[in-house]
Amino acid sequence: MVYAMYIHMQKTTTAVTRWGNSLGVRLPQGVAKSAGLREGSRVDVSFENDAVVMRRAKPRYKLDELLDQITPENIHPLIDSGEPVGRERFWEDE
Repeated sequence: MVYAMYIHMQKTTTAVTRWGNSLGVRLPQGVAKSAGLREGSRVDVSFENDAVVMRRAKPRYKLDELLDQITPENIHPLIDSGEPVGRERFWEDE
């Protein structure tokens, strides 16, 4: 089984091979580079309109990992926006 892939109007043909119980496709270096993929890149694979489609996966962020990146050097200062003027106040004064 062979699938044709088009990247920037260049056709590349590669073979589908067995990897354990699954099938795999090796991406030629030029295709991977054009798509911004490297070893370890996450991709979403789907079957659409009679074609196998592979797209870079959107990053999955975890709050604790994002918070770990805050340092004294990159944290922004507090901003005083004045007194509440509408319904933006969510708490009662103690």
